[in-house]
Amino acid sequence: MTSQHTLDGEFTVAYRHRVRFERDALTSGTALAECLATPDAEPARTIAVLDAGLVDAAGNLPALVKGWFEKNARVATLSADPMVLPGSEAAKDGLAPVVEPLLASIARGALCRRSNVLAIGGGAFLDAASLAASLAHRGLRCVRMPTTTLAQGDAGIGVKNGVNLPGLPGPKNLMGTFDVPSGVVNDPTLLATLDDVHWRSGLAESIKVALVKDVGLLGLVESSTDALLARDLDAMEAVLIRTAELHVRHITEGGDPFEAQLARPLDFGHWIAHELEVQSHWLVPHGEAVALGMMVDLHLGESMGITAEGTADRVDRLLRQLGFLSWRLDSLEPSALMSGLEHFRQHLGGQLTICMIETPGRAVDIHAVDLDAARAAVECVCGNLVGR
Repeated sequence: MTSQHTLDGEFTVAYRHRVRFERDALTSGTALAECLATPDAEPARTIAVLDAGLVDAAGNLPALVKGWFEKNARVATLSADPMVLPGSEAAKDGLAPVVEPLLASIARGALCRRSNVLAIGGGAFLDAASLAASLAHRGLRCVRMPTTTLAQGDAGIGVKNGVNLPGLPGPKNLMGTFDVPSGVVNDPTLLATLDDVHWRSGLAESIKVALVKDVGLLGLVESSTDALLARDLDAMEAVLIRTAELHVRHITEGGDPFEAQLARPLDFGHWIAHELEVQSHWLVPHGEAVALGMMVDLHLGESMGITAEGTADRVDRLLRQLGFLSWRLDSLEPSALMSGLEHFRQHLGGQLTICMIETPGRAVDIHAVDLDAARAAVECVCGNLVGR
């Protein structure tokens, strides 16, 4: 009798990642019906959950959602009136704000794995709502309608979700899963309610993707600066479509959609960005934090001889033209932000891996950082924003 029996198997699962850009999706569009429809053509029972901040800014949203389902009853039906739950970073303060009430509503409505969660809101809200959908019955179909520039180009496109562990220091999204949404419907007309800070926030992620993957996108943002500042929807849509396209390609063609490996190129600048958010108790918006984080790593890259000289100045000029790099950090001490490196290492599974830029559009991973140069870069970028 042998002491060991080895039973190995291997299988693959095919995913389809659908992202649609369509204006007026809740009134005259067809993309939402395509994403909510079930394979057996039976009307899909659906819970709609809405970001409270968006509802405050666009008070007719619940009525628009109900009206869409009334007109498209052959595709999907609402199991209850649309839920309105906390948005922004409050949505990710543990499980209580969004995950638990959404799970309770799924249970009350007796939804099954052929049912839908339709989540409409900003990136943090979508993170929390998508987590709830992925946990219910080990995974309900989730359709996202991102409503911020950050979410339409980045957060709403990804295949991960999560919430933070409340009351404790540590990395963002400590509780989360990987889950491919059944569909993502980006309606640029929903961006009209954004204030100027949140209008430009998504451009930080667009510049990040451009630096990592596509110098052409960087040129598009540079040539569109005046139109973007004037809130030209056509200009913003063009930038977001290209940003989303690069993000989808990275997920579907990059060979590591669920981040089992160490490299995470789309997190360029994020070790410092996440720390800025956590240590400011979420007062620093994500786009502003990413802008600062990118500049830290560009200065660090130049000082370590990795990044081509002049790259930091080029990006600094563009970010300042768009209104970034002026957010006050009065409650922070730049040296304390260095703890972000250790949190980032933990989040990646034990080995530090930082994406750095060689030239715009070409990135490289490094596994060791000159700590003195990193401190100097943090002080250079963040020090003048802190009250002394």
